[in-house]
Amino acid sequence: RAAPGVAGLLFAVFGVCQLVVACRRHARSVPLTAKLTEVTSDVINVRPCFHSAMALGVFLGFIWTATCTLALARAFIEVREVARYILVSSGILLFAWGSLVVTKLCHMVHCGIFGLWYHGKNCPRAMLSSLRVAATTSFGSVCFGSLLVWF
Repeated sequence: RAAPGVAGLLFAVFGVCQLVVACRRHARSVPLTAKLTEVTSDVINVRPCFHSAMALGVFLGFIWTATCTLALARAFIEVREVARYILVSSGILLFAWGSLVVTKLCHMVHCGIFGLWYHGKNCPRAMLSSLRVAATTSFGSVCFGSLLVWF
């Protein structure tokens, strides 16, 4: 029988080994990551509508969560025992899919704002134009891609 603490010590040694390997492997990426972070922070300073897009994502996520919770609770009360399993399964699918759609929609808005900055287009309503494209032209792709990511 092993002495107490040997397993913890082995896990700690294994963790340190993984940390060393990860640091050595990704050391070349640190300057690139630092430069990308610098450029991204510059874009956020130049286009403060990034914060509005984040607030919109939080708001839409809250609305989606509240809607799914209320609908599932109401349906759960009114449904017989056999159908509850189907209801819970489909409710989980719809909630997860909708959450991914909201997340990806906000990601596309951020990409649109960044793309307008990158191409030097001075658009005073960058967030609204990016949101319009993401919510109309590209919404089907966002929904389908979110469904594929979920599965």
